[in-house]
Amino acid sequence: MTLTYLLTAERQGHEAERWMFTLLWDDKSFTDVFTSQAPDPERLRQLVHLVRALLEEWWDTKEHNRRSAKMGRRLP
Repeated sequence: MTLTYLLTAERQGHEAERWMFTLLWDDKSFTDVFTSQAPDPERLRQLVHLVRALLEEWWDTKEHNRRSAKMGRRLP
């Protein structure tokens, strides 16, 4: 499973930055959430929490970690 996000980062006094973030998801424990038409709300909440944590980690480390840098690219 590959999750791809288009993000816009806005900071006061700076031009907005557009990014594409790609997360390769190989954790099979959430297959039920991805394949269900109506996933269990608690399982979905857990998945969203994990993805958000990984996104924040990427944002904080993208300039210093090659592995993180490969997960995203700045768009024009």
